Amino acid sequence: MECLACHAVNADRVRSCTVCSASLIPARTQWELDRAEVEIKKGRFELAALHLAKADGGLLQLPASDNYRQFLSARAFWLQGLIYYYHAQTDAAAAEMAQAADLLEGYTGGEGLRAQALINLGNINYYKGHMEVAASYYDQATEMAVLAGAHTAAARAMNNRANIHSAHGQSVDALNLYHAALHQAELSGDATALAGCYRLLSATYQQIGPYSQALEFVNKALSLRGQIDDQAVVCQIINQAASLYLTYGDLEQAEQYLREAYDQARREGNKLLQWEIVNNLIELSRQKGDTERWFNYASRTFNNPSTTLGKTSAALQLVRYYLSQSEAEQARIYVRWLKNNALAADRQLEDELMYNQAAALLHTAEESWGVADSFFQRAIEVAAEQDNPIREAEVCEEYAAMLRQQASSENSHTAASHAEATLRRAADLYRQLGIPSRLQAVEIALRQPQPESRSELAVDKLKQAQL
Repeated sequence: MECLACHAVNADRVRSCTVCSASLIPARTQWELDRAEVEIKKGRFELAALHLAKADGGLLQLPASDNYRQFLSARAFWLQGLIYYYHAQTDAAAAEMAQAADLLEGYTGGEGLRAQALINLGNINYYKGHMEVAASYYDQATEMAVLAGAHTAAARAMNNRANIHSAHGQSVDALNLYHAALHQAELSGDATALAGCYRLLSATYQQIGPYSQALEFVNKALSLRGQIDDQAVVCQIINQAASLYLTYGDLEQAEQYLREAYDQARREGNKLLQWEIVNNLIELSRQKGDTERWFNYASRTFNNPSTTLGKTSAALQLVRYYLSQSEAEQARIYVRWLKNNALAADRQLEDELMYNQAAALLHTAEESWGVADSFFQRAIEVAAEQDNPIREAEVCEEYAAMLRQQASSENSHTAASHAEATLRRAADLYRQLGIPSRLQAVEIALRQPQPESRSELAVDKLKQAQL
């Protein structure tokens, strides 16, 4: 047992240091906290709780005047907060993290840990949709970590702050901050921090292109799996790889990664990660045509009381699902929810995009072509404002499908011509993104003849009857 005062190594059962006579209770308490942190990273939360209980026993034996009590107590609060956090008990986690941050305010040598607690408080507010509060926590954590030379914490804070820039369509600011975070991670030499940066850069290039760069960064993150102790980080990397292959259209590879990530998160009891992964499972199920799983995953996510994470995208998926079942009135319920969400004070561009997309799909199903057209055009504008070409291309494809239906219904050459131009726009975007599978699908659609209008079909039937 290493004495915290003089760093002399003592036998395990000795109560006081044989060199400086200092109590070894702080050292034993720190050892229990170390073990608790290791078990949390491995997802073994019950074992972590046992070590924390032993650490609490040691803390109770330390007098208030002990130099180490304040820091060790703060660390115990932080670790307990992590356990709550990974179990999606966000209110309890926030209380523990706040205690840790308060204890370490002004404490020399505790800047790195305080930054970690502030990051977690930021994350909790991020998952609840309180973006301004989250941004404030991340900014405080960044400043503190950089000044203290706590490079790993600085990288995490910068990455999370960049996520908010990305959500608000500030892609240049986001990308600059992601690269600044990567620099901090490189200074730390920490494989976990590096992998986290690679994962987020992959997600960013997945959104703005080129796809090849997104793939390069996710492969870098995957190559570090064996060096990462924190299994939550490993799950996030695998989930990002799945998301990338899902975008690319390789459903088999995407499903393989998603099952691996979900099974691991479930084994570890990490509910927060399970919800992150389910967002991709919803889209996988939709693309595979597995309507039962598609509905179950989407409704569970939308009704999840623990977090708002993925709720907006789940609402859009439920609109799609009910329209696929010809249940427009059920779809309308979720369109209304998306509208209210898009009008909220702390809304993001993504919220507005999803509402306009959902409303456009609903009005398309009702053949309200003019109204659908307006919503589609606004959705495309928002995607462009967000600097999100992958979403812009996807909306263009849906808009073109609506225009072709309108052309068929009204025998409108204008709608048919507009549909072709919109598909060409989608093709240009997929070409820019470097996604050949999506580009090929659009090019096939462009070669397909415009469906006959209803009036033309009626004339054909009349001619056949006369014959």
